[in-house]
Amino acid sequence: MRILLAREVMAMLRASRPTLYRWLRESRAGAGTFPLPISEPGRQLRWNADDIEAFCQARATPPRPASMPSPAKVRAEKEQRREATRRGLAEHGIFLTNDPAKTA
Repeated sequence: MRILLAREVMAMLRASRPTLYRWLRESRAGAGTFPLPISEPGRQLRWNADDIEAFCQARATPPRPASMPSPAKVRAEKEQRREATRRGLAEHGIFLTNDPAKTA
């Protein structure tokens, strides 16, 4: 049995924290179908991965891997690659710019 933390569940379901807690509140009240968390010591909520995947299938939402990076991390890595490319090209006298004064 694989256990997921709240942030992993949010990533799999593509849901925000308030949405996750709303679904949880509705399920505890008997009006929702969201799986209840596993009771473990500590303050973090944990879910059985099989329960979350079943919830995804019931909603027809394809689960995405919990290890998928956040959009902010993807943007930062992309910018780092661009900057590395610019530095590499600059070493050879090639500058990526629209300013003709810098290319001369």
